[in-house]
Amino acid sequence: MCFLKIFVIFVTLPLVDVVSGRDAPPIVIPDQGTVMGMYMRMFRTQSILAYLGIPFAQPPINERRFFPPVVDVLPAWDGVRNATIFQADCWQNPLKPLKKHDELFNKLLKNIRNMNNDSRRYDEDCLYLNIFIPDGRFRSDLFKDII
Repeated sequence: MCFLKIFVIFVTLPLVDVVSGRDAPPIVIPDQGTVMGMYMRMFRTQSILAYLGIPFAQPPINERRFFPPVVDVLPAWDGVRNATIFQADCWQNPLKPLKKHDELFNKLLKNIRNMNNDSRRYDEDCLYLNIFIPDGRFRSDLFKDII
């Protein structure tokens, strides 16, 4: 009987971590490296895989300043890159939101920043992607039908 209890514990223990979804799966980006993201869940949405701050070009600093982004040689790293925090924003004039969904998206980003205890930072080294991937099937029962 004791053997059966131990067997059940060791069989079900790995499933708990998979169901809870605490760690997002690592993603390997060719010629760059491996990134580790995070799962997020916002009000009335399904879970979202988020990979934040992935460089997509060489930083436009020093001799590359005021030139188009250099994407021939992508930034690379060793080990696993932490993709759970936002990188610095580019310097730009604040724009007024054009539509209601722009305001809602900005609120979502603001909530994520607060979750990460990030304050808004600006820097010339700002060529980073934030990738949001819906996790699993879309649940239409969370939204009402509109006719």
